[in-house]
Amino acid sequence: MKRNPIVVLFILSGSIVGRAGDQWTITDIGTLTPNASLTVPTGMNNHGVVIGAGGESSFVWGCGVMRAVPRPMGTRYTNVRDINDVGQIAGSARLDVDGIVNHAYRWHNDQIEWIGTLGDGRAATAWGINNFGHVVGYSETEDSPFSPAHAFFWNGQLIDVGPATEDPDDSSAAYDVNDTGTIVGSSHFPNRPHPRYTGCVWHDGSPCELLPLPGDLATQGDKINNLGTIAGISAYQRENHAVMWRDGEIIALTPFNPDDPNSFETSEAYDINDFDEVVGAGTTVSFQGHGFLWRNGEIILMESLAPADFEWILGPEAINNAGQLACRGHYRPDPFGVPQRTFILTPPVCRGFPRGDANCDGLVNNFD
Repeated sequence: MKRNPIVVLFILSGSIVGRAGDQWTITDIGTLTPNASLTVPTGMNNHGVVIGAGGESSFVWGCGVMRAVPRPMGTRYTNVRDINDVGQIAGSARLDVDGIVNHAYRWHNDQIEWIGTLGDGRAATAWGINNFGHVVGYSETEDSPFSPAHAFFWNGQLIDVGPATEDPDDSSAAYDVNDTGTIVGSSHFPNRPHPRYTGCVWHDGSPCELLPLPGDLATQGDKINNLGTIAGISAYQRENHAVMWRDGEIIALTPFNPDDPNSFETSEAYDINDFDEVVGAGTTVSFQGHGFLWRNGEIILMESLAPADFEWILGPEAINNAGQLACRGHYRPDPFGVPQRTFILTPPVCRGFPRGDANCDGLVNNFD
């Protein structure tokens, strides 16, 4: 396919760096400060607003403008994990005390709401938030460095979701929640031979284990969309396989073929939108790493969406309902070092957005 030349057009802190493939647009969202060399995305909402880590500070980016997420007083740094369509952010802050002590919070319009901890627990971490502002994550339950962690659900009140069993040694973590209140995550069973880890989905307070692919030993549920489809991994020892649980079935997103050097030997799914499109990354039989978009049973590699001379290796971290991808970019001459940058890949047509809304922010304005 003929590729278009790179076109650079600066828009505040973001820049259009190229158009590729079927006219996908690649936007470099910039950095918090001119001399910064690091931005890593952790989430994106359906208006194309991106959050992530920007070195010592977390950031939120939208409509071409990047700003730092304020760090609460008495904390060392923040770690933002998810953002909903209202702009509310779920994150955690490291307290300025000895040891690793995180406290979960919800942030919106420079206002912080602390979520607290379960029982006598000292620390909690937030991972997901839905469009009603409900937050999920995990919390210690005892004032002890060896405290078990339990998944929590917060809707103004902190609720212990608990592991899939009542064994006091078992622990759990919640990673995402959809708008119906269905939670997805995992449980850990130290007293079991196999599986010691299993993905879980909680609906109306009832846990259900996510079964693995035939021959695998463990699972983990990472993201759930509003249709109830779950993206995560099925694992055998150290080998992970990106999967989807839909309508009671498990689907291997990257089927393994040992005779194909381009087949994924290991892979993980990172995010899913309401159209059951999944992004992730993996390593092939020939030891090549690739980010991918899974759509309607087809694997699309990130390098096929970028110009041939693009200097960044793209790894998608998030996808929204418009089909936009928030990608981590590794500088090709030094893929294991810095700088790392965040890029937004926008498809030719913004699904569900007005005609002329080229940047998929839900508005037709000068930013298009």
